[in-house]
Amino acid sequence: MTGRRRLLVLTATLLLTGLVGCRGTSPGPAAVEPPTATLPKADGTLTGTLTDVTQVEPSGDAGPALLATVLVEPPGKSVTAMPMIFDVIDRTLLFREYAGLGDKTRSEINVSALTTGMIARIGYSGPVRESYPAQATAAYVVLEDPGS
Repeated sequence: MTGRRRLLVLTATLLLTGLVGCRGTSPGPAAVEPPTATLPKADGTLTGTLTDVTQVEPSGDAGPALLATVLVEPPGKSVTAMPMIFDVIDRTLLFREYAGLGDKTRSEINVSALTTGMIARIGYSGPVRESYPAQATAAYVVLEDPGS
């Protein structure tokens, strides 16, 4: 009977420990971090240096408003990674991403934050216009933390 009694005492101890451990307070709304903004689905991406940024005054025409054009030069020389010009329109999502201490956070920015020399990851969807450099419309632009 001592074996059965030990088993009962052990089971009761585990149950009580589990119940006491579950009484902890759950984090309130202030303790929960805001979700990181999600990026839209893109047909392709290009990461490189913004070598030219041209701000455009909106024209008021029907359709998406062109806010800026950016020329992106990928690092190194490669046949598959060519420079591209992207149209930044009013529907393009713009973010700055910080690596921090391993936790990436993304915050929204406006088009005036795009400046030459920055490293950016650009996602694009839709047709790529055949020219040199190739041209496409940016679905999103993420300025990357220079420390990451």
